[in-house]
Amino acid sequence: MASFLRVSDKPIVLRDEIYYPDYVVVLDSTVMDSVNVVAGLKEEGVAIVNYPDEDKLGEKLKVKAVAINATKLAIEKLGRPITNTVMVGAFAGLTGLIKLETLRKTIAEWFRNPSIAGKNAELVEIAYTEMEKRRNGL
Repeated sequence: MASFLRVSDKPIVLRDEIYYPDYVVVLDSTVMDSVNVVAGLKEEGVAIVNYPDEDKLGEKLKVKAVAINATKLAIEKLGRPITNTVMVGAFAGLTGLIKLETLRKTIAEWFRNPSIAGKNAELVEIAYTEMEKRRNGL
């Protein structure tokens, strides 16, 4: 499955695929065995991948890439390998395009169960903070 997201502070009127992305976010690294997930990635672009070993990831993709072990984090906090929230936090922290406070508010609105909301807020903050530290090193 592939999905596309445009982020802007101005109205977005385009509704087509993104052929030359600035970022690629990979939630399931097993797809990299059968799909070129970085096809079209801009030269200055970055791949953000749920992957346990960043050194091996760079060798595998041959582009600027950062890894976060989203599966491990999700299992630790949620008890299940649901990586969406971790990867949203990683994207936001690495790019600086979305504020952490905005993510917290969205999580509180989206998840009706306070316990689940809290766990997801923790995950997004961990990922955001980890990637924010790495932002300037890219």
